[in-house]
Amino acid sequence: MRSDGGALYTQIEQQLPNFVQHNHGSFSKFVEKYYEFLELNLLTFNDLDLNEDKPIQEVNDVTYTVTVATGDNAYSNNANKFFITGAASPTLNVSSGTTYIFNQSASTNAGHPLRISQSPNGRHTPGGEEYSNGINVITFGTPGEAGAQLQFISVLL
Repeated sequence: MRSDGGALYTQIEQQLPNFVQHNHGSFSKFVEKYYEFLELNLLTFNDLDLNEDKPIQEVNDVTYTVTVATGDNAYSNNANKFFITGAASPTLNVSSGTTYIFNQSASTNAGHPLRISQSPNGRHTPGGEEYSNGINVITFGTPGEAGAQLQFISVLL
């Protein structure tokens, strides 16, 4: 009778081919520890609904409502501006790994696609350009129509 109760993780090394055992010791140890982890149930999730869109998510999505209206900012007065949740051309701080959703379904967004920029006045600043380093940008629909939004996920900031 086996003293380990028949656990697989104690038998892994004997089950791997000789070349793996001798030439790839770290891999052998990894496989053994992986099976040990699985068999001893070292991690337990409670109340996990795998039918959700994102069952494991560390942070919530951040949603902003976007409108376009005549306004003033440090760069020009009495001109069209993006208002993000009521503020004209605000500076937004973002965190890595968070999904930011810019809801552009308000009719005032028609003809005004939103772009992400590190320049304070966006692409209108000399040298200003759309920012794309380390972010994934996805657009849905047409600005000004129901369901229109721009989403970006900051991967590296």
